[in-house]
Amino acid sequence: MKRYLSLALVGFCFLSTSVNAEEGYFGIGVGTGSYSEADFDESDTGLNIYGGFKAGENLGLEISYTDFGNPEGRFLGFNTSVEVTGLGFSAVGYIPVSDNFNLFGKFGLMAWDADIAVGSISGSEDGTDLLLGFGATYQISNQFALRGAWEFVDVDGGDLDMLSINAQFNF
Repeated sequence: MKRYLSLALVGFCFLSTSVNAEEGYFGIGVGTGSYSEADFDESDTGLNIYGGFKAGENLGLEISYTDFGNPEGRFLGFNTSVEVTGLGFSAVGYIPVSDNFNLFGKFGLMAWDADIAVGSISGSEDGTDLLLGFGATYQISNQFALRGAWEFVDVDGGDLDMLSINAQFNF
């Protein structure tokens, strides 16, 4: 995962040097992250951090880091926990509804890393899968917005979801 974080930092620095000051943004949020696979469908509090820029009124690029939390429950009669983090790269399409409100959709890839413990057996998996999402942004001022988002990743044999509320800072 450190490799992915390093790649994200380099990518974000590259993106931030190529945008006008009014088009860039950075956000942080909290929400419910969930993981479901077979008979395991649990959720936990997660967080996300994202940044990007709008290349026009209707299109943007975004890099995000999501911690889906540590969902715990029972699987095959054993105490089970799954800790998943991911690094996403997305194209974002915007639909302005009014001067202060827009809808958006995301399409990209997420490189994820999962630590799984079933009873006394633990292991880890990683991969890269399709990232989809949608949401809405309400612009409170030129520098600040509130954003609600739902993101979905279809990982190997399971599904990751994140429903979040975010504070977004525009620059």
